[in-house]
Amino acid sequence: MLRSLASESILPTGSRSYSAPASHTATTSLSGGSDKNRYFVSLGYLDNKGLLRVDGYSRYTLSSKLDITASDRVKTRAVAGYVYAAH
Repeated sequence: MLRSLASESILPTGSRSYSAPASHTATTSLSGGSDKNRYFVSLGYLDNKGLLRVDGYSRYTLSSKLDITASDRVKTRAVAGYVYAAH
């Protein structure tokens, strides 16, 4: 199959324009608080290399959550997230 693709000029022969795909992932999070207040923050990174040099995908993520208990009847939650992706 690879030979037929190379003969159709999809994968150039004689040059190393492709490589074995690799993937890297990293995440970290922080959480804590007290009886009345809780927080959570998470950061993530994903980098997928494609088979061809022009392939690939990178993504950065940020998510956060804040819980506040003002009283037995009043509770508030704030949630926010952000994603940046590039091909």
